[in-house]
Amino acid sequence: MARKNRRNWLKEILYAFVTVAVVLLFIEGIARSVTTLPDNQNIFAPHQIFHHVFKPNMKYYDNFRSVPYFLFTNSMGWTEQYEISKQKPNKTFRIIYVGDSNVQGVVAPDKKMVKIIERNLNKEFNPSLSFEVINAGTSSWSTIQYYLFIKNTVKDYSPDLIVINIDMNDVPGDLAYRKLAVFENNRPIAVPPGGKLLSGYRLGPNGLIKVSVLRKARESVLANSAFARIFQKKTERSVEEPRIADFEQGISDRSADWLSDQWTTNVDSNVAFSMNLLELAMLELREQRVAFFVTGVPYYHQYTGRWSARPHQILANTVRAKGGLFLNSYDVLMSKIKGSRVEDYYWSNDPTHFNENGNQIWAEAQLKFLLDRDNKLLPFSTN
Repeated sequence: MARKNRRNWLKEILYAFVTVAVVLLFIEGIARSVTTLPDNQNIFAPHQIFHHVFKPNMKYYDNFRSVPYFLFTNSMGWTEQYEISKQKPNKTFRIIYVGDSNVQGVVAPDKKMVKIIERNLNKEFNPSLSFEVINAGTSSWSTIQYYLFIKNTVKDYSPDLIVINIDMNDVPGDLAYRKLAVFENNRPIAVPPGGKLLSGYRLGPNGLIKVSVLRKARESVLANSAFARIFQKKTERSVEEPRIADFEQGISDRSADWLSDQWTTNVDSNVAFSMNLLELAMLELREQRVAFFVTGVPYYHQYTGRWSARPHQILANTVRAKGGLFLNSYDVLMSKIKGSRVEDYYWSNDPTHFNENGNQIWAEAQLKFLLDRDNKLLPFSTN
C-alpha cells in the first residue's frame, strides 16, 4: 500500500511538472509572438592584430534597449551596409570614424551619428562634392586598437579625414588588452585574441567587472526567454540604478579608473599609457598626411558629478600639446545634457551609450566642428 501511495505521489509530481512546463511553453509562445529575442550568436570574430572584429556580412537583432535595432556589417566587419572600395570614387571626400560601440551606434542604421553627418554633409555640399563617411566603430575596442587600425588599415582606403573618438572606458580597456599585446620598440604591433582574458568579466567604464554566477544565469534566461524579458520590463521600477550598481560594483581592478575623483599612481600610469597610444595614432596620421581631429565620448553621470569629467581635459591637453584639433564634446553638449533625465539622450538602462536623441545632438556638435572654416578640415567653404 505504501509503495502504491508513493507511485501515486510521484505521478502527481510528474503531472504537476508537465502541467507547469506546458503552461510556461504556452506563455513563452505568446510572448514570442509579440516580441523578438536577440540573436544568441557571438557577434565577434577573432583577429590576430585587433583582437576581435565584428563578424562579416552580419545582420544582428539587438533588443537589449527599449528601441530594438539591427546591426549590419559588410565583408570587412565594418558597421556599414555596403562594400567599401579601396579605390576612392572621383570627387569624393572620404571620412573614416574610428571608435568603439558609441561610434558603432547602438541605434538603427539611419539614426547613427556617423550616418547623420554623412547625410548633412552631402546636403551641404551637393552637387559639387560627394561625402563618404565610413563607420569603423567596433564594440569593445579601445585606444590600442584605434592605433593599430590606423597604422595597418585606414591608409589602404585613402581617407581625407580621420575622426578618433575616445570613449571613457578606453583606459580600462587598454589595461586589459595590454596583457595580450605584442610590442616592438615599445610600440604595440598586435593584440592577438585571448579568450581567457575577459572570460567571466565585463569591461565597464571603471574597470573589469567580475560577472557573478547568478548574473550569468539571469542574463542567460533573459537571452532565451521572451516572457522573462517582458516580465523584467514590466516589474523593474528603475532600470538605470541597477545598471549603475553593475558598473560600480564587482570591479576587480580599479587601477585604470580615470572616472574616479581621486587618481592613484596606478591610474596616472595607465592614463599615461593610453595617452601615449593616442599620440602614436596622431603621429601615424601625420606620417600618412591624413587630416584628423579627436573628440571624447561623454557619459551621463559626468554631468551629474557621479563620475569625474577630468578625462575630457586630459584628452584636450594631450591632443593640443601635439598640435592636434580637439572637439570637447563634454563641454559642447553641457547645455543640453546637464540637468536632463538620463533617458533624454542616453538609454535608461545604460547611461554610457547615446540613444537616438543623443546620436543626433552628438552629430550636430561634430558637424558644427567640421564646418567651422577655422578648423580647415573640409576642402572648401560651403555656399
